[in-house]
Amino acid sequence: MTELAAQQAAALPQPEEGIEPDDLNTTMIVAIGLISTALVLASVLGLTALVGGFEAGEVERKVNQAVYGDAESAINEQRQALSAAARPNTNEPGVYSIPISHAKKLVVQELRAQRGLPTN
Repeated sequence: MTELAAQQAAALPQPEEGIEPDDLNTTMIVAIGLISTALVLASVLGLTALVGGFEAGEVERKVNQAVYGDAESAINEQRQALSAAARPNTNEPGVYSIPISHAKKLVVQELRAQRGLPTN
């Protein structure tokens, strides 16, 4: 052994008998840490996508199965009111409710008369 090597070896603390020196493989520790972090991130993103897909499916299922009884009955009442025969309006005297199709024809005739076009 050269003199320099002997001095360096003497400067290092000598391990006690039966006790191993700490040989930490920091490269392996960092690699395992990074791989573990990537696996956790991938798991979280995968579960987020899975839950989002399930939630969208549930919303679609609920919308398709929903019963809109109140809205449908209100729409049916409005359709009947628009297509019903002429009747007086109880809120405004002298005003009559007529079917919408007849009202459209009257408006067209009135506009034609105002413009001087022949009314049919």
